[in-house]
Amino acid sequence: MIPIEADATGRHGREGSAYLRATRMVIAVTLLFCVGESGAGAWAGSAFMTKDGIEWGYGLLIYAIGLATYGRSRSACAWGGYVSAAILGVGGLQGLVELVSSLLRYEPDDSLTSVAISAIVSLVGSGIVAAILLRFRRSTDPVVSASWFAARNDVVTSALGAAVTLSSRVTDARWLEAAVTALGVLLSFAACYAVAREAAALPAATAPETPP
Repeated sequence: MIPIEADATGRHGREGSAYLRATRMVIAVTLLFCVGESGAGAWAGSAFMTKDGIEWGYGLLIYAIGLATYGRSRSACAWGGYVSAAILGVGGLQGLVELVSSLLRYEPDDSLTSVAISAIVSLVGSGIVAAILLRFRRSTDPVVSASWFAARNDVVTSALGAAVTLSSRVTDARWLEAAVTALGVLLSFAACYAVAREAAALPAATAPETPP
């Protein structure tokens, strides 16, 4: 998929309209899980669940940017890609800080029950979002790519996080948790670079030729 601008009537092509519909669904799902999990964490006094719920906000921002900029103009798509790349980068930096902190001073999270519930909620929610956006995984549009990368990263780290939670019943999960966090950091930085590169290439690919 390449960036698709709306025509004079404000209509998009079939693929563009499908992306916008999918993004609206994804925003609704993400907002539901964000509010639900963070609210449940606050009610239960679980700092881990509250933090995990709030972190849905990264994806929510990226999906909202995609909805706001896709099809508006080529420059809007490029800037939307840059901002989405920045959000992915900030998410990676947060993960890196958490990784270093956990290695220097390991403090177990909330009770295993809270962590397990959070892991299951994250896996279900991210799985739904990734399934909705799966058809757009090969897009070269920066805001569409950012949406897919955000969903892909979430479902990968959520699945591995759930596995670590289960394994913590029989082994020390410290290094497994660190490995999952490190993978999430790498995925975030890789996605940040890929989206920024697509955004940078967009104006050059669509700029008019300079007359000789």
